[in-house]
Amino acid sequence: DEPEASQGPGPGPGSEAGLPGGEQTQTRAKGRAGIGSSLLRLLSERRPWLMSRLDADLRVRGVIARNAMALYERAPGQSGEAKSVEPDFDAFIDHIQTAHLPHALVVDCSCDPLVASRHVHWLARGIHV
Repeated sequence: DEPEASQGPGPGPGSEAGLPGGEQTQTRAKGRAGIGSSLLRLLSERRPWLMSRLDADLRVRGVIARNAMALYERAPGQSGEAKSVEPDFDAFIDHIQTAHLPHALVVDCSCDPLVASRHVHWLARGIHV
Protein backbone atom coordinates (compact mmCIF):
# COMPACT_ATOMS: atom_id res chain seq x y z
CA ASP A 1 0.00 0.00 0.00
CA GLU A 2 1.14 3.52 -0.74
CA PRO A 3 1.40 5.86 2.25
CA GLU A 4 -0.99 8.77 2.61
CA ALA A 5 0.62 12.20 2.28
CA SER A 6 0.21 12.75 6.02
CA GLN A 7 2.15 9.57 6.87
CA GLY A 8 5.57 10.97 6.09
CA PRO A 9 7.89 10.57 3.12
CA GLY A 10 6.07 8.81 0.32
CA PRO A 11 4.59 9.93 -2.97
CA GLY A 12 0.87 10.08 -3.54
CA PRO A 13 -1.24 7.69 -5.61
CA GLY A 14 0.14 6.71 -8.99
CA SER A 15 3.63 7.99 -8.25
CA GLU A 16 5.33 4.62 -8.59
CA ALA A 17 4.26 4.13 -12.20
CA GLY A 18 7.02 4.32 -14.75
CA LEU A 19 9.98 4.74 -12.38
CA PRO A 20 12.40 1.89 -13.03
CA GLY A 21 14.61 1.10 -10.05
CA GLY A 22 18.19 2.27 -9.91
CA GLU A 23 17.90 4.88 -12.63
CA GLN A 24 18.72 8.55 -12.31
CA THR A 25 16.48 11.18 -13.79
CA GLN A 26 17.11 14.86 -14.31
CA THR A 27 14.03 16.93 -13.61
CA ARG A 28 13.05 20.42 -14.57
CA ALA A 29 9.99 22.30 -13.38
CA LYS A 30 8.40 25.06 -15.43
CA GLY A 31 5.23 26.82 -14.48
CA ARG A 32 3.02 29.00 -12.37
CA ALA A 33 4.40 30.03 -8.99
CA GLY A 34 2.13 27.92 -6.78
CA ILE A 35 2.15 24.71 -8.81
CA GLY A 36 5.87 24.63 -9.64
CA SER A 37 6.88 25.61 -6.10
CA SER A 38 4.64 22.92 -4.62
CA LEU A 39 6.11 20.31 -6.95
CA LEU A 40 9.67 21.30 -6.04
CA ARG A 41 8.85 21.15 -2.32
CA LEU A 42 7.19 17.75 -2.73
CA LEU A 43 10.16 16.35 -4.67
CA SER A 44 12.54 17.61 -2.01
CA GLU A 45 10.47 16.09 0.80
CA ARG A 46 9.92 12.75 -0.96
CA ARG A 47 13.41 12.26 -2.40
CA PRO A 48 14.63 10.01 0.46
CA TRP A 49 11.51 7.85 0.09
CA LEU A 50 11.95 7.58 -3.67
CA MET A 51 15.58 6.54 -3.19
CA SER A 52 14.86 3.97 -0.47
CA ARG A 53 11.66 2.45 -1.86
CA LEU A 54 12.14 2.75 -5.62
CA ASP A 55 15.87 3.33 -6.00
CA ALA A 56 14.87 6.37 -8.10
CA ASP A 57 17.32 9.27 -8.03
CA LEU A 58 15.32 12.31 -9.17
CA ARG A 59 17.44 15.46 -9.42
CA VAL A 60 16.15 18.95 -10.02
CA ARG A 61 18.68 20.36 -12.48
CA GLY A 62 16.93 23.65 -13.13
CA VAL A 63 13.91 25.90 -12.83
CA ILE A 64 12.80 28.40 -15.45
CA ALA A 65 10.21 31.18 -15.53
CA ARG A 66 9.49 34.05 -17.89
CA ASN A 67 11.96 36.39 -16.22
CA ALA A 68 14.50 34.10 -14.55
CA MET A 69 16.26 30.76 -14.81
CA ALA A 70 18.27 28.84 -12.21
CA LEU A 71 20.58 25.99 -13.18
CA TYR A 72 21.75 23.49 -10.56
CA GLU A 73 24.59 21.01 -10.55
CA ARG A 74 23.05 19.46 -7.41
CA ALA A 75 19.49 19.56 -6.13
CA PRO A 76 18.33 22.91 -4.72
CA GLY A 77 19.21 23.14 -1.03
CA GLN A 78 22.11 20.68 -1.30
CA SER A 79 25.72 21.79 -1.48
CA GLY A 80 26.11 23.64 -4.73
CA GLU A 81 24.88 27.06 -5.69
CA ALA A 82 22.37 27.79 -8.43
CA LYS A 83 23.62 29.61 -11.48
CA SER A 84 20.98 32.28 -12.16
CA VAL A 85 20.84 33.76 -15.62
CA GLU A 86 18.38 35.25 -18.10
CA PRO A 87 15.86 32.65 -19.35
CA ASP A 88 16.99 30.76 -22.44
CA PHE A 89 15.07 27.57 -23.24
CA ASP A 90 17.77 26.09 -25.48
CA ALA A 91 20.51 26.59 -22.88
CA PHE A 92 18.15 25.33 -20.19
CA ILE A 93 17.37 22.10 -22.04
CA ASP A 94 21.06 21.57 -22.86
CA HIS A 95 21.77 21.83 -19.12
CA ILE A 96 18.95 19.43 -18.19
CA GLN A 97 19.99 16.77 -20.69
CA THR A 98 23.55 15.91 -19.78
CA ALA A 99 25.69 12.90 -20.68
CA HIS A 100 26.48 11.87 -17.09
CA LEU A 101 22.81 11.16 -16.25
CA PRO A 102 20.86 8.65 -18.34
CA HIS A 103 17.41 10.27 -18.41
CA ALA A 104 15.96 13.78 -18.58
CA LEU A 105 12.45 14.83 -17.55
CA VAL A 106 10.71 18.15 -18.11
CA VAL A 107 7.71 18.98 -15.93
CA ASP A 108 5.78 21.83 -17.55
CA CYS A 109 3.33 23.42 -15.11
CA SER A 110 2.90 26.57 -17.17
CA CYS A 111 -0.29 26.19 -19.27
CA ASP A 112 1.64 28.28 -21.81
CA PRO A 113 0.98 27.30 -25.45
CA LEU A 114 4.41 28.59 -26.50
CA VAL A 115 6.08 26.25 -24.00
CA ALA A 116 3.75 23.41 -25.02
CA SER A 117 4.83 23.90 -28.64
CA ARG A 118 8.38 22.97 -27.57
CA HIS A 119 7.31 19.59 -26.15
CA VAL A 120 7.62 17.82 -29.50
CA HIS A 121 11.23 19.01 -29.87
CA TRP A 122 12.10 17.86 -26.35
CA LEU A 123 10.50 14.48 -26.98
CA ALA A 124 12.48 14.17 -30.22
CA ARG A 125 15.67 14.70 -28.17
CA GLY A 126 14.67 11.83 -25.89
CA ILE A 127 13.53 14.02 -22.99
CA HIS A 128 10.47 12.83 -21.09
CA VAL A 129 7.76 15.50 -20.83
